[in-house]
Amino acid sequence: MAGRRTGLLVLGKYVLFQVPGWLIVGGLAWAAHRWLGLHGALAAGALLAFMLKDAVLFPFVREAYSVHSRPPADGMLGARAVAEGALAPEGVVRVGPELWRARLAKGEAPVAAGESVHVVAVEGLTLRVSRNDGRPQT
Repeated sequence: MAGRRTGLLVLGKYVLFQVPGWLIVGGLAWAAHRWLGLHGALAAGALLAFMLKDAVLFPFVREAYSVHSRPPADGMLGARAVAEGALAPEGVVRVGPELWRARLAKGEAPVAAGESVHVVAVEGLTLRVSRNDGRPQT
């Protein structure tokens, strides 16, 4: 039941975002019919085609309208990062193409620029990093 309710909320959100476009296209179709002499069936067909386009696209964009219970940054746990400058105990690290504020985990020695670290926690918009990712060293 919860899955169906969530699906209806996503569909409702999508429809609400489409309504302004439908109103604009509907107004333009009406204006073309009223002032330019466009046949009424063509004007209605244009509006219907525009609305049908949104119905066809919905399955492809549904995920963008859904609500995620987990913050996206939580997916960074365990990610490898490279120190952009010294971390003693705070600084900036690069995770892929992104720069993040970082703070060393408790008990960690300072890290020099260019050294590799791993994300061990996410605290708001700051990453807690450590040289050791928690796995045994080989």
